Amino acid sequence: MSGRAHLKIALGEKLFRRRSMNYSKMTRKQLIEAIKSLQSEENLNGSAGISGNGNGGMERLLHAERRKIEQRFRNLFKETPILYVTTRNQDGAPVVTGCNQMFLQSLGYNLVEVMEKPLSDFYAPKYRHDLLESGYQRALAGEISTEECRLVTKKGNIMHTLMRAIPEKDDSESETIGTRAMYIDITGQKEAETLLQERADNIRALEAEQQRLLKEAEALKEQAKAAQKKSEADIARAKEDWQKLEGGLQEEIEQLKSTLAESSDELEKVREEGQKRFEEQQTQLDSSLQELQSLLQQKENELEQIRSNTQNLLQQKEADLSFLSDSGPFLVRIEDKMQQTTYLSESWIDFVDESEESLLHRGWFNYLHPTDKEPISNLLDEGFINQAEVQTEFRLSYQGEEFRWVLCHGEPRFNSIGEFEGFTYTLLDIHQRKLEELEVRESERKMAQLVLQSPIAIVE
Repeated sequence: MSGRAHLKIALGEKLFRRRSMNYSKMTRKQLIEAIKSLQSEENLNGSAGISGNGNGGMERLLHAERRKIEQRFRNLFKETPILYVTTRNQDGAPVVTGCNQMFLQSLGYNLVEVMEKPLSDFYAPKYRHDLLESGYQRALAGEISTEECRLVTKKGNIMHTLMRAIPEKDDSESETIGTRAMYIDITGQKEAETLLQERADNIRALEAEQQRLLKEAEALKEQAKAAQKKSEADIARAKEDWQKLEGGLQEEIEQLKSTLAESSDELEKVREEGQKRFEEQQTQLDSSLQELQSLLQQKENELEQIRSNTQNLLQQKEADLSFLSDSGPFLVRIEDKMQQTTYLSESWIDFVDESEESLLHRGWFNYLHPTDKEPISNLLDEGFINQAEVQTEFRLSYQGEEFRWVLCHGEPRFNSIGEFEGFTYTLLDIHQRKLEELEVRESERKMAQLVLQSPIAIVE
């Protein structure tokens, strides 16, 4: 039978209904005084069984009923959407004795991590100091209304809250044993206030900048007017100076005409002497020209031989591009439709002298000459995107000792229904041939430089 049922028996149904609304709000002492008053008022001593139980039994009933009310109060706050914590006073400092689920979820802790821990552990440093210095004592004394407080989550984030704390009494209502504190999360409101403040500051800064720009524009306008006036004066002075200069130039021209007339005889003499010297130099030049023509004929024969050799090399290179032939030491690399290397021939691996795992996917690209990496990457990417045949030359690491020139030919692969499946690249070592080509180009460059440096014009 519940405590309230015993009260019904003890006080009578009529009196209980009349007093039950106030009973739920009474303290333990107030309940005992109310019962005694009712007993005297209705003359119920001994008739309702209260005297049989005595004051001790009634106190136990009241104590059980109050505990149930307190438990319902705690259950209510466990489900409430605010942060709720109960503490006990331990040497003047608050220790957590209970909290609701919202407190745990908001701070990121579980119940074991919170229970019996100092409440100050969950406060930001400044507010922790205020709590331990005087805040908790004010809460125990019931002096705290509502004030701001900053809590710290398990991850170290700051939570802005509004806090309200009330003292908690013992069963006799004579001693304060701790507090009940409620916190409302206002972090979002604080962030919004900060954002609004920043925007207001930005607007004020923009307004100040606008005023500054307007002042600068006004100053520039005044400068432009002054510059215009100065330019008009400068133009007038320049026109006057030009007129003076024009008169002076006319005088100088007349003087030059007179000087030229006097110098004509001297010029005729100089011309005759120049003609004589020209004829002598012409004779020397004819002799030099014959020697140079002989030298040019010799160089032309050498160039013809070089062109013939170059043509033979080019024809040989075209023959090397026949990738269906099995006669040459080809290096074969296959890419899938994701441009990832999935196969390398043994000759490829032996050439680089590295493990197959290090060369697959995009690993082979690390063994190109540093200068060739970017242009070769762009060329191969373009061919892959366009699914078009590509051909190029680049330098590839040879057994970690040197970089050797190779000829690369790539062809797209398609399946029987025309779907693109990737690329097949075949490489051929052309290092020696490339060196010979470079020597030929260097010879041609030197010959062209020799011709350009000759003092005689050469007409083919």
